[in-house]
Amino acid sequence: REAEQRLADQKVSVDLAFVLHEAARQCELIGDHASNIAQQVIYSVTGKIVRHVEGEWIDVHGSP
Repeated sequence: REAEQRLADQKVSVDLAFVLHEAARQCELIGDHASNIAQQVIYSVTGKIVRHVEGEWIDVHGSP
């Protein structure tokens, strides 16, 4: 909201706002990839299929 207000007040250029938005989007993609890698590592080590949900890992199909 602060960023939106600064943009509305013309304290930040539109070009900078687009760059910051793209950087935030890329950070979200990095987080998604890291989560997927973690799921694959857990499966490789334990054989469990897990998903990361709301701050915790849950076992989807039980132990092998």
